[in-house]
Formats: sequence, structure tokens, C-alpha cells
Amino acid sequence: MGRSEGARLSRGKKLRFAVLAALLGLLALEGAARLVDWKTGFHGKVLRALDRIEPQSGPIPMRDSLDWPEGWLQVRSAFGEEPLDQPYVLGGELVPGGMVVPATVPYGTEEAREDPRRKVFVVGGSAAFGFPAAYSESFAAVLAERVDRDRYLVLNASRVGWSSGHLVPVVDRIARGFSPAVVILYLGNNEWSRFSLNDEVGVSPLLLRIYRRLSPSRLLSLGIYWRVKTWEQRQGTARAQGGDGGYVNHRELVGYEYALRHPAPDFNGARWEEAREAFLDNFEINLRVMVRKSSSAGAKVLLCTVPFRFRLSPAWKQRQPLSYDPANRGRVAAALESATTSLRRGDPASAIATLDGALAVEPKAPLLRYVKASALERSGRLEEAERWYARARDAMVGNLGASTSINDRIREVAREERATLVDLEAAFDRYQSARGAHFNEGLIGDDCHPSPEGQRVIAEALSRHFE
Repeated sequence: MGRSEGARLSRGKKLRFAVLAALLGLLALEGAARLVDWKTGFHGKVLRALDRIEPQSGPIPMRDSLDWPEGWLQVRSAFGEEPLDQPYVLGGELVPGGMVVPATVPYGTEEAREDPRRKVFVVGGSAAFGFPAAYSESFAAVLAERVDRDRYLVLNASRVGWSSGHLVPVVDRIARGFSPAVVILYLGNNEWSRFSLNDEVGVSPLLLRIYRRLSPSRLLSLGIYWRVKTWEQRQGTARAQGGDGGYVNHRELVGYEYALRHPAPDFNGARWEEAREAFLDNFEINLRVMVRKSSSAGAKVLLCTVPFRFRLSPAWKQRQPLSYDPANRGRVAAALESATTSLRRGDPASAIATLDGALAVEPKAPLLRYVKASALERSGRLEEAERWYARARDAMVGNLGASTSINDRIREVAREERATLVDLEAAFDRYQSARGAHFNEGLIGDDCHPSPEGQRVIAEALSRHFE
């Protein structure tokens, strides 16, 4: 063997050694990143961040797994919460009760087996989680105080921002490993949480696919998370500065003025109707799966309808169309201008007459419905106004719209799957009617989350099923 050949072999060994050392180093870093993930759950944050930036013209598909170790859940904790040191202001309004930074803790099958009490699991989004109220004011905590604590253990496995598609594997894990006695399903607010009317997105679909392919690595997830958060911050700054033609979401919590100043410029009514039904169908399918999984585990299922804020601004999350048919846009715009002028003059009767004429040709237009509800409210016809506000919410495009349609699907699933219906929408109506109130004022604190008073109404409605 010549000297040059020996040198080549030596360089080859060094290269292989360097590659092996690099691989071992990467494996060590990946192992360390997985340990950090076990402690902090940052990988789940990466997946949720990717969800947030992905355009959603269709419903979120049913997830088949959780980013939690097998045999574990994340449940809300009574300890470790921190109240914010500033008021909770949303849409220019001070939300009573303040806000806390909530805490969650792991809860495993071994811990469940060691506790002889019957397990009650709450599953849903942020409203079920109890956001923004402190744990002690959440309906799960109030319910735990009202039931026999020697017999029942109430555990809140809800997740802020999760849709029905995200929650199916949570219920599946509960059913398979935690022997639930009762499963409380309270969801429906988040089905359109990322819906975009125009499929606008600032990250290319190809890049999103690459990120998703790389995301199983906890080490690479750290870099992906940093990139996504940087992009979200830039987008948030642009929205705050009115990047969408001057429109900023979350600007007006209640009312119609902002919505009228910023209508959706283009709108395909037929496409929206198709998308709306697809979202509702997807929600119903996911809900049926959750009910069946819970029932198959021997659990009693309490299926809750969703109470909502009747007077939420139509433009709360995105612009709203003036009309479904573009040919009627001019007529609707003229009717809205005339009606709002009448309202400013203190003449709601004229406004209602004008709006009724426009609704005859555009019966589903959310802004027409909302302004009519406002006119009825100013006329003192409060029960009629409440019905029209509900119709406006049901016609609202995007997140927190389709409210009554969501509840209709929940009632249908409860009836056909023989789950116990806990009609929170009706419970809120009865509670406020007994006090001569309307529109769920005081019961929904912000856009969709029950206030401490609303939390107590929910706990009371649920507790009747534990007697």
C-alpha cells in the first residue's frame, strides 16, 4: 500500500469518524430537545402555530393522535395561575372579572387508577376551559363543589383554541385509558377559528408542507417555531396598522358602525354556502365520534349547546359581505345607509321598513339582519331584537358565526346518539328572562366566553344531572 493510498484511507476514517460524531451529537441534541418538550410541551405549540398560519378554506380534519406521551392528559390546574396585572380590555370594552394566565398539569392513567372516585371529564375549547376566568370561578370548579366530592372527581381536559377535529383524540384517550364515568362535551366556538374568506396566507403552501414534514423532530421544531412566531409577529403588526384596506379585527366588540365602514370587497355567496355546510357537517361527524367513543367506554355523555353573545359585532373577526348576490350589493348598501340615517334621527320604525325591503331580496345578509336587530332594540321590541341578533350571528361569515346552526347540530346529535342534552343556550335564556334581561349581557364576558356569572349558570345546569 502506497503512502498516498494510506493517506486517503486515513482521511476516509477521519471523515467517517466526523460524520459519526456529528450524528451522535445530533442524536444527543434531539434527546435533550425531547426532554425539554416533555417539560414544556413546546412541540404542541409548534403544531398549533403551523395550524394558525395554514389557510383554512375547509374544515380542520379529524386528528388521529395527540402530541402528549401515551397514557397522559393535560388538565387544568387549580394551582400556579397568575392574574394579569392589567385590565382585560377587548374591542374597546373593559371585560369584568379580569384575566389569568392559566396553568395545566399532566394527569396519568396510574394516578387515575389510584383514585377510587368516578371521573368526570370536561372537553371543549376555551369556553369549556373557563378562559379568561380564574380556576375557582370556572364552571368545572363550581361543579366540583356542588357534586359529592367523595364520589366524583371533576377534571377539565379542555384546550384553548382547539376545534372538534383537534379534540377527537383527547376523547379517544380518555375513553381508552381513564375509565370515565361522565364526559361533558362543550364545544363549537372554534370551528371557523382560522377561516379566511379569500384564502389569504403569508407563508407558501410548499413551505408549510416542509415545516410539517420536519416538525416530528423536536430539535428542528425549535427553529420552525422561531420562524413561525417571527412571521406571526410581522402579520400582527401589519393587521394592527390596518394592512387589510384599513380593516383591523377585534376593533369593535358590539355594534355595526365598524362593520359598515369595512364590508368585504368581494364575496362568492355560493362558495360560502358550500363551505359553511362542509364545516357544519365536519363538526357533526366529529361530535358523533366523540359521543360514541365516550359511550363505548361506559360514560354518561352530557352534550352542551353553546350560549353566545347576541350583539357581537359582525366584523369582530373578519369583514362581512353586504350581499350574497353581487347584483344586490348597491341596493343593500343604499338600504343600510338609509336605515342607519333613520336610526341616528331617532326613527327606528322607518329603518325597519327600509331594512325589510332589502331583506326581501337578500334575506341572509348578516349586516341587514344585525342593523334590523338594533332598530328593534331601539324600538323597545327586545324579544324580537334578540331573535334577529341570533339570525345575524348565524349568518355571520367566519369565526363565531353559524351559532344557531351549530346548536341545531348539537341537538340533533344528542337526540340521535342518545346523549343527554344540556341546553345551555336555553338555560341562559331562562336565567336572563327571570331577571328581565336580554342578549346574554353580563353572562358572556367578551366575544364568546362565559363571565363568572355565566360560569355559575352552566355549573347549575350540569349539576342537575348528578343528583
